[in-house]
Amino acid sequence: LLGALARSGREPSAPSILLAGPAGERHEFGLLMVAVLAADRGLGTYLLGVDVPAEDIVDTARRLRVDAVGLSLVAEGNRVASARALVELEAGLPEGIEIWVGGGDAHNVLAMAPPGRAQLLQSIDQLERHLSRFRAGTTLP
Repeated sequence: LLGALARSGREPSAPSILLAGPAGERHEFGLLMVAVLAADRGLGTYLLGVDVPAEDIVDTARRLRVDAVGLSLVAEGNRVASARALVELEAGLPEGIEIWVGGGDAHNVLAMAPPGRAQLLQSIDQLERHLSRFRAGTTLP
């Protein structure tokens, strides 16, 4: 997957996404998969990795001026920490940056966090539709 990601190229006018697993999340396969799918569509794709503190995700997103941040939320035992990280991201990221969450425990994390702008992506089909919308520059309803 890393090889496929390395061979892809961003189209200059395309939006960009930063992908990460917040502190306590250690499953990287889903992030790699999303990175390859996004890069295949010509999106700017930055893979920050897993077990990243929310403050570092916010700082990196601001520095890179990304248009979206995607989080992998898998570990049931990390649910409370992931919900706190999501709250920190909501507060720290500029309003125009979309927040995407996916993974086996994402729906539970969202249920624990206050309502916000995070968008739950639950399937590959939904992700692909979302990436196409994002690539086209279409805003969310």
